[in-house]
This record gives sequence, structure tokens and C-alpha cells, in this order.
Amino acid sequence: MADTPEGAADVAELNRNLITLLLEDNSVRSVDLRDVNLGPCSSAEDIDNVAAALKDNKSLISFNLGHNTLGDQYVMALAQAASQNLILQHLDVSGNGLSARAAETVVRCFGNYSKASVRLNLSHNQLGPLGAQLLTVALLDVNSIFALNVAGNGFLNEGAACFAGAITTDTLAFLDLSLNDIGPEGITALSTPLSHSPNLAVLSLSQNQVGPTGATSLAKALETNTSLRVLHLEGTAIGVEGWAAIRPALASKACRVQSLNLGMNTGLFVHPHNPSHHNPLHAFKKKDQEFVFNPDLTSLNVARVICAQGETATLAKSLTSTQQHLVSLDLSSCILSPADAESLAILAEQTPLKVLSLSNCTSTGSSFPLLLHAIGQRGTLQSLDLSQNESVREHIGAVIIAATRCSSLTALNLSKNNLGDLIITPGNCLSQLLVAPTCSLLHLSLGAANIHEVSDIGVGLSRNTRLLSLDLKNNQLSASSFESFTLNLAANTVLTSLDLQSCHISDATAQDLLALLASPECCLSTVDLAGNKSVSAPVMRGINIALAWHRRVRDQTGTDPLIPENTMSRISASRSSVDRARASTDVLCNCGIGITNSRFRLPPGVGGLTHHRTCPAVPVAKVFDQSVGRSTLSVHLSADQRPARFDARGGAKMVEGAAIVSVGLGGESASA
Repeated sequence: MADTPEGAADVAELNRNLITLLLEDNSVRSVDLRDVNLGPCSSAEDIDNVAAALKDNKSLISFNLGHNTLGDQYVMALAQAASQNLILQHLDVSGNGLSARAAETVVRCFGNYSKASVRLNLSHNQLGPLGAQLLTVALLDVNSIFALNVAGNGFLNEGAACFAGAITTDTLAFLDLSLNDIGPEGITALSTPLSHSPNLAVLSLSQNQVGPTGATSLAKALETNTSLRVLHLEGTAIGVEGWAAIRPALASKACRVQSLNLGMNTGLFVHPHNPSHHNPLHAFKKKDQEFVFNPDLTSLNVARVICAQGETATLAKSLTSTQQHLVSLDLSSCILSPADAESLAILAEQTPLKVLSLSNCTSTGSSFPLLLHAIGQRGTLQSLDLSQNESVREHIGAVIIAATRCSSLTALNLSKNNLGDLIITPGNCLSQLLVAPTCSLLHLSLGAANIHEVSDIGVGLSRNTRLLSLDLKNNQLSASSFESFTLNLAANTVLTSLDLQSCHISDATAQDLLALLASPECCLSTVDLAGNKSVSAPVMRGINIALAWHRRVRDQTGTDPLIPENTMSRISASRSSVDRARASTDVLCNCGIGITNSRFRLPPGVGGLTHHRTCPAVPVAKVFDQSVGRSTLSVHLSADQRPARFDARGGAKMVEGAAIVSVGLGGESASA
């Protein structure tokens, strides 16, 4: 987003035209306009035009206007239009400086809806205790709000006490109250209605000062609540006393919690009577292991909780003996001794564990290779996070062997591990993993790993037939190795996503990438080049156009994709069956989409066809060409009613199409 008034005016003009255009098209499903500073640049006339378009629209389901400083007038106008529209189901007006009265109006505007289907995000508006009071009254009158996010609104204890009434509504199933400066008194007030809440399934109290007192009150509610399935208590300072109260409540007959987040509760398992003495998971005594958790628990997050050797072992043993449905376990920032690793390995063998996070963990002795060996032998683990793990560099060879042997592993994160050029040395080569017949990886992350040479990775990718996404961001890649990388990547027929953010890509090496995208067999549909300032605008625009038209749109029988007849006639589609499951194309570049063609053709010889077939032309009614700084423009455009997604970071030329299904313009970190 440009800081100059002229730049802001350009963005506002583009968005006004774009929103109006899309909201008048009855094929629009989603509009994403996060963080583009739309509020200060919008006049009363602009607001009226957008509201009028929304009122008459009969297709828009999701509207994201988060963090735009819109203010009361703009948001209330949209909400009132939605009240007559009756189609909109998701509205995000977070971070827009709303008053308590405006927030109440937004909720009441959905009162005409006949069923509970609305997801409303009012977070980070600093509504205060008054906002909590007004929202509670409105929620009791409105029966359509299914999910409500009011995080970061400064409710305090007073507001929490008022908001307690909203928990008992028959429709509210999702409630986020995190970051509201709620203390034990407020949690106690919320706990009473929570005990008999009829429908609330997801509750987040993270980053509030719950404390031991609040945890004790919450525990009493959990003993009788039968609706709650997901509970977030991250960073709530419940302490070992609070955990000692919550633990048996979670194992009570009525409790149905399946996903529990206890992250950032440091010292949770310290002995309550002697804080200087770490009694490994004091709450998990052998005599009452059967009461550890609800036996149906599927997800547990204890990141940044375990702080002593032996605690992981005791936790793992308890989970092994009682949890037969555990699927996800986050142990980030824990300490692993050999005994811990051995118990964790047994847990992986005896439970259906599929997701394991050991990010930022500290390992001692032989614990890390021991665990890696167990992972290699276990066939159910699907996702392993070893990012920022100090043992990975030392044991990178063991990591590669484990990933090669674990045929079920589909996602591996090795980011922030200072791997350097170790990954190209004999015995440590990533290419060995990529070409192994047993390798099932679909997603590999190597971001910020101090990697310079990627030619060997390219060699592995040239023979790999499964990997869909590769993350190389924040590595200083050498020009020569990247040239070799792109040459080898031309032989790959499955990779669809490549993250090259801040990789010191030069203009010359970017041209190699552009040549790759012209390859008939190239499958890439998402390339992120943000932060590579040396790449010239013409080259970036060429990459952008290439990706935009390098689509993967197939009909129900999995036949040929549509490509432009003239401007990108060199680009044809991969014959890979992976493409049959893809209906979208992402473009993440620093310059705009240039769409100048209005007809599409199917390339010959693809999907068994040997002749050209001309498809109905996509009408090009209007083109916008505006510089919009470092924003993200996403457009869902369809030919023959089959959607494809286009994203452009930094500027856009955009076409009004026959079946545009969504459009978004968001900040650098936004995604469609």
C-alpha cells in the first residue's frame, strides 16, 4: 500500500470500481479486501454505491474487509445492505475502529436470517465492556450467528460478566474471547453459563489471565458441559494448581473435549508445593493415569509447557495408556532426553498419531536419532515439524533416512535449521530423499535454512513424482545453482507451488524461471517472488502472465485445461493426474496480471485428444490497470463455469469475465 495520498487514491479508485463490478455480477462468491486502507479513501458516495450493490447481489457469501479503518458509517451501511440481501454468510470487519453501538448494529442486521449460518468477525475493534453488554443483548435477540470472533476488544472482567449470557444461546457454536484482558473474576462469570451451554462447540480463552482461580471455576463448568469439543487455553497462566483442577474435569463422564491447547503455560507441571523441584507431570501420577484426559482426545498442544527432562516421557506414557484416538501432538520447545524419546516413540507406535511438532526442541544424548529411527519404522505419521531444532543439523542424515523410510509422511518442515550446504554432501543429500521410491512427501519446507546451493534439489525434483509444494524462502540462493535448479525442474511434472520469497533472485535468474514456465510440462501454478527487489518489472510481469494462464482447469472427466489461444500458446498443461484435482491457479508476483486474450483453446494431444477444440469466448468488458504498491490481488475467473484463481502481488490488470467468482485485494501477507 503506497503511503502517498496519490497512491491511496489510486487504491481506493481501483477497489471502488472492482467491488462495484463484482457485486453486480451474480457469479461472485467471495470478496477479499483486507488491509488496503480502504476506509480513509472512501467517500459517502463510495459507501452508498458498494452498499447498494451488496443489497441487490444474490450470490456473495463471504466479504472480508478486515483492518481497513472503515469506521462506523461504512460498516453499518454494509450490514444494513446484508440484512436485505439474506445471502451473505461470512463478514469480517475486524480492526476497523468500530464503536460498541456499530458492532451491535452489525449483529442485529443479521436478525432477518432464518437459520444459524453467519460467521462474524468483530475482533480488534476495542469495543470495551459496553460493547460486550450490547453484543450480548443483540445475540439473545438474533438467532443467526453461528460463529463469533470478538478477540482483542478489551472486554475486561466487567465485559466478560455481561457476555456470559451470550454463551447460553441455542445457535452460537464458535466463540473467540482471546486477548480481552479477562481475569479470574471474569472467567468465573463465564463459567456458570458454560456449564449448561447447549450448543457451544469451540471456545478460545487464550491470552487472558485465567490463573488458577479461573481455571478452577472453568473446571466445574467442564464437568457438566456436554457440547464443547475444542478448548484453547494458550498463555492463560493457569499454573499447576489450575491444571490439577482442569485435568479430572476433562476426564469426567460429561466432558467431550477432543482438542485441547495448553501452550505457553510455562511451569504447568512443576510440583505445586515446591516450585524449585520439577516433578515430571505431577498431575499424571501412575495411580490415576486412566483419568488423564477424555479418552476421545484427538489433538493436544503443550508447546512451551514442558521444561525439564523426563516430563515428555511421563506425558507420553500417560497418553499411550489412555488415548487411543490421539492424532495431533505439539511438543514445541520441549526438552528431550533419551528416555523421553523412547516413550515418545512408543506413543507413535501405539496410537494413530499423524501430526507431530518438535519445533525448537532441545535434545540430549542419543534422544534425537532414537526418535528418528522410531519415526522411520512407524507407518502412520503424516506431518513432522522439525523447524528451528538444534539437533537437525547434526543429524540431518538420520532425518533424511527416517523421512525416506516413513512411507506415510507427506509433510516435513526443516525451516530455520542452518543446514547450509550439508544437504548436498554425501549421505545427507536431499536428492536421495526426493528420488527414493518410498518417499511420499507432498510438502517440504526449507525456509531460512541458510541454503545457497539448490542444484542438487533440482536433480531430485527432476525424478520426483509426488512433491506438490517446496518452500525455499529467505535463503540466499546462488545464481549458478538456481539456473541448474530451473533446468532440472523443467522435467518435473507435479510440483505446483514454489516459494522463493527473499531469495536474492536476480533479473537474469528470474528469466530462467520465466523460461521454465513456458515449458510444456511445467506444473507450477503458484510462485511467490516477493522480496526479490532485483527482478525487473517486465520480467515479473511476464512470470505473472505465464502463471495466470498456466491453468489447471479440467472438466468432470479430467480432460484438457483451457489456455489462451494466442498470447500464451507455448504453454500447455501437464498430463499429471494431480492436476485433475486442482481447479485454481495462484499468481504471487510483484507486478500485475495482463489479460489481453478473449478466447481459449485446448492444446492438441493432451488428455488423449489429438485435435483443437475452441471454447466459448470469455468476454472482456473492462480492464483496470492501476499500481497498487505491495498488495495482493486475487481474482477467481472461470471459463465454461470452471473456476481458476489469480493472485497478483503489487499491481494488476484485471478482466471482467463471464464467471468471476471472487476477487480480493489484500496486504502482503494476505492470501485468498
